[in-house]
Amino acid sequence: MKKKIIILVLVITALFSMSFNAYAVQLSEIEYVQKVVDKANDKIDILVIEAQQEALINPDMENEIIFKLAHKTSEIAEKAIDIGNDYNITVTCNYITVTIGTQNVLIDPLVVGGW
Repeated sequence: MKKKIIILVLVITALFSMSFNAYAVQLSEIEYVQKVVDKANDKIDILVIEAQQEALINPDMENEIIFKLAHKTSEIAEKAIDIGNDYNITVTCNYITVTIGTQNVLIDPLVVGGW
């Protein structure tokens, strides 16, 4: 009887340790995707500031500046979303409005939504 209890305790301990290791791996994947998203958002922020400054200097180029900004930010967002998908982690765009020159533009910063 004593051997059965010891074996049972060892099996339960082994099962718990395996489940915690799986959780740790999953957590590190979430942290990695979060870092990717943070870097993408930083790049998007810089592009917005540059576009705002460029629109002040060249107001007649406002539409082209906005088009270029939308294209670049979409590419950045798509790459981050794809990386999230590789890890089965949802990354979504959380659109915000920014002003470029005289126009309001929707820009797509990212949020890690879950797994």
